[in-house]
Amino acid sequence: MSASVENYNIWDNILGSVRKRLNGQIFETWFSPIELDHCDEENAVLHLRASQINKDWIDNNYLDLLGATMSELDLGNYRLKWKVEDSDFEKNNTAQNASVREDAVGSIESAITDPQNFQSSSNSSSTKFVDIEPIENTLNGKYTFEKFVVGSCNEFAHAAAEAIVEAPGKTYNPMFIYGGVGLGKTHLMHATGHAIIARNRHLRVAYITSEKFMNELINAIRFD
Repeated sequence: MSASVENYNIWDNILGSVRKRLNGQIFETWFSPIELDHCDEENAVLHLRASQINKDWIDNNYLDLLGATMSELDLGNYRLKWKVEDSDFEKNNTAQNASVREDAVGSIESAITDPQNFQSSSNSSSTKFVDIEPIENTLNGKYTFEKFVVGSCNEFAHAAAEAIVEAPGKTYNPMFIYGGVGLGKTHLMHATGHAIIARNRHLRVAYITSEKFMNELINAIRFD
């Protein structure tokens, strides 16, 4: 069911009032992407479409503001119902991950079916055992979500990091953080690691530089 012009006016009026109360960047980040799916006037429900991260951020931070705004517009009897959709980034990320998985499966299948990849036991070298070094905990205890100062310059990255904690390895994987000095990039990475460990005791988190990662990877390929 498509939303009528009158229904769109209702939602536009709500957004117009919200816009006056918020920083422009905040409004554009969290409210502009929300779309009205349709309005159920009989049951007084506004059905909205948004990404999961947008919905969660609105629920956690601006639900009271929305409620107050709707009351001022004599829409206090209306309820909001969300239809969660993947954002363009999430769709592209999912498609890329699927492509990578297909390529990986194809490579593995080729390796398994190629006779040259198998040698008789008489020609194979003796089994080697290597010591596995435990992952050193390099997370800074001072950098946690509780101590992170959220502002208009970093709130989107903060929300994405919290989403990662909810589903490690599934949401925004990989995630790249880019920004100026002093905006909390390092703090946010450490905080994400701490939160993941706190919720998933069986997981291990490695906080290392890209240079160290590449050096260890190359050494593993050359000597292991």
